Formats: sequence, C-alpha cells, structure tokens
Amino acid sequence: VNTTGTIFSNWQEGGNLTSGYGIFITGAKGTPGTADATSGLDFTSTGSASSQTYRNGNWFTYSNNAATYGGPYYTKSGIYSALDYHYGFRVLVRGDRGFNIAQAGLSPYFMVNKTTIRTTGSLVTGDVNYSSYLNNAADGYTMIGNPYLAPLNFDAIMNDGTNSSSNLTGVYYFLTRNDSANGITGPQGALSSYATYDVVFGGSSEAVTPFIMPGQAFFVQNSASGNAGTFIIKESHKAANNSRKQYGIFGTTAASNLYVSLLKNTEIGFAKADAVKVVVNGSIAANRSVAKFTNATDNLSILDGKKESSIAGFKKVSENDVINLSLDKLTSGTDYKLSFNAAAFKVDCLTPFVLDRKNNTTTELTANEATISFTASATDANRFAIVFKLKAISDVVVNAASISAYPNPVVGGTLHLTTSNLSAGKYSVVIYNTLGKKVYTNEIESTSNIKNLKIGSLTAGHYNLVITSGTKVVYNTALQVK
Repeated sequence: VNTTGTIFSNWQEGGNLTSGYGIFITGAKGTPGTADATSGLDFTSTGSASSQTYRNGNWFTYSNNAATYGGPYYTKSGIYSALDYHYGFRVLVRGDRGFNIAQAGLSPYFMVNKTTIRTTGSLVTGDVNYSSYLNNAADGYTMIGNPYLAPLNFDAIMNDGTNSSSNLTGVYYFLTRNDSANGITGPQGALSSYATYDVVFGGSSEAVTPFIMPGQAFFVQNSASGNAGTFIIKESHKAANNSRKQYGIFGTTAASNLYVSLLKNTEIGFAKADAVKVVVNGSIAANRSVAKFTNATDNLSILDGKKESSIAGFKKVSENDVINLSLDKLTSGTDYKLSFNAAAFKVDCLTPFVLDRKNNTTTELTANEATISFTASATDANRFAIVFKLKAISDVVVNAASISAYPNPVVGGTLHLTTSNLSAGKYSVVIYNTLGKKVYTNEIESTSNIKNLKIGSLTAGHYNLVITSGTKVVYNTALQVK
C-alpha cells in the first residue's frame, strides 16, 4: 500500500487499544497499555523493543533507549517512521491491541490472539523499480516488501531478462512466521528462523517455495562483485492462482535433495529451529553454495571451509566424500535433534550416512526420516557430518568369481563378460557414473558364456558395473575407462 502515514498511525491504530486490529510496537519503558506521546512506542515495564527495519546494510531498532538499541528511532515521527512499501520490517506480533500486554506469563512461542494489521492508502500497481534502494556492497543484503496485494513468483522475477542480467544472486531469504496456538507455523515449525530459496536449487527446507505472499518482506543479495544491481518487480511476476497452494511460500520439490533440520526442545515440545539442504545436480556447471542468513540463536549450516551455507549444491558426489555440518549458538544443556530426510536423494549407487564424531558412530540414511538426539554442549560445533558410501550388495545369487569383466580398464569401447553357473534367465547390465547416473544399460542371457558389450565412447574415468537378476544383485565391481 502506498501511504504517507506512519507506523504509529497505521499498524498501531494511532495508539488506540482496538480489539481485533493493530499490534503493539514496544520500545519505551513506562505504564503498559499506553504509548509514549513523543515516540509513539508502546510502553512495557522493561522497555524491550519489538520491531526493526533494515536499511543500507544495517538493522535499526524502534526504541527510545539509545544506550541499548542505538538511535533513537520512533514510529510516530522522525527517520524510518514512515511506512514506505519499498522497505521491509521485522516485527514481533503478540496479538491485537485489545489484550492486556502487562499480563504475566506471555509465551514467546504463541500469539495471544489473532489480529488484522491495517494500512490506509492506495494499492500499488504497475512495475516497481527497487534498483535505487539496493545495498550494492559486495554480498550486501537488502530487505524489501512485496508491493502488491497478490503473491509474487520469485522464479519469474529472476528469470526476467532485466533482473537475470543484474548483479543480484538468484536467492531470496525470509523470516518464517510463528503462531502455533492459532495453527499458523512457518516451514521451520514453531520457532521463527530464516529460510532460503534459490532459483536453481529450490528451498532450504521441504516446504519453501518461490511464492512471496502479500505483505511479506524478504531479503535479496548483491553479488560478490559489489557492482550495482537491478531489481524490478512487474505485474507479470504475480503468481497465477492455479500455480500455488494456500500459504504457498511453504512448499517445493526437486530430485536429489537431502534435507537436514535442527529441532529444539521447548515448552511446546520439539520444534524446528533451522534447516539446510544438500543438492546433487549433474546439470550445474560447478559446485555452488548459497550463503547462510544467520539467526540470533540455534543455527544449523553446511560448512565449506570457513563459509557457512544454507544450501550446498554439488555437480556430483563420490564414495567417501564428506559434507560437514556446523552448529552455532545452541543453548548449552538443552536437548536437540537432527532430523534427516533422504527420501528425495536419488544418487543410485551411493548411500548417505551421518557421522557423529563425538560418539564415533555412523547412521545410514534411508528413504525414511532418521533422527539423532543430543544434548547441546560447547564441543558440538563440528560434531556431525554427512558421508557417502557405495550401496551395500544384498541377496547375492552367485559368487562374484562366476562372472568376470575385462579388460579393466576398458580401452576401445568394448567390455567382455565371461560367466559360468548362472541360473537360467535374463540379466540386466548397468554402468553408473560417479554421480549415480546410468550411462549404459543392456540385457544378457544366461545361455552364453562370453558376452561382448559395446559400451560406446564413455568419458575416461571411474564407473560402477552392476549386474542384476530381478531385484537381486549378482555382480558389482568398480570399472575404469581409459
């Protein structure tokens, strides 16, 4: 909404205690239930602040306590008090302005009641150019708001020729919402934390999509070059009704994904505190990771050297590869869980395992969700990792000595198989590359003792040869092509 009004006159209902509408924006110490006449900030007994905005690479907190929060910054007057739809805000929504904010026992995990936040002005229409509002520092972040009363499709925004050729990364970040009491939770569960969406890799958790809801603020990031970027949101970027679900910012799917979630034990039980994703995608040019937007507490990230990522994309993974996980700012002595979802991990020849360095154990990750419980301590930062092993061979029909493959290394594109004592029937021959992708398939009969297979001009490198009878593996060996 395009308005000339302030945060105080709109979201705070002009200071009125209106049931069902508005929110308290605190940041002044005084008698709860009233607002400071100068700043417009709602009083609490402690003066704790509840709202911020992000401008030019810095957070600015609405409070009249400059010693604690800087500023001061007000909601009724002065810099950053105006509601400018180009910018975003981070706000603690406790409920409407009609409840008793002085009541004891308010939980950080629940809203007291539902509320409608109103803004008076005119609806924004037409294309909106955010380029002059961007933080053009290297890797700089800019928080902006969806200008329309309609969902946006971030894929459409970044695939637009104007934006795709700019100096922005193809990533957006947003703070998940939390109101378990009223059935509204973000993709990270009951705890608010930052989620990530990348136009190539998808979301950092199973539930994050390219759709940005009306009234939602989000971050975009400048590239490492530090050059000025271009960011224009157009009417054509609005999401069609048939392309999304209700609460559509929470849902996406892709192949070869491994999701990891951090769960924390709270007064409402175990709740998601953070999430990351490992992607294996043979179509990307090179390995690429998406920077982590850190939370104030309870951070889970993928560690590549000293760089922390929320999404790590790999062109391929091989046997014994290690992906390190990092835990930061956990509450010592509190119970946590790491939850692993490998249902969408499609690298056929490899199985992911969780390595627990502290207990010196490994846990296989199957299609079912695996959970590892632990109590946080100062030694947990680099405790866990994901490692990859060749899939185990089970239900062997014959001894491997009854089949041989030569020459190995293969030269000239022809592989010879000699067999003996095979049960009557047909057998499937498959060659996998190190990514787990099938690069050669054939079928042989048990009646011939020597088979000459024309495997073609495979790229020089290492492969895996697997021969099966139905669902049973009868032969599995490493194969090299020169």
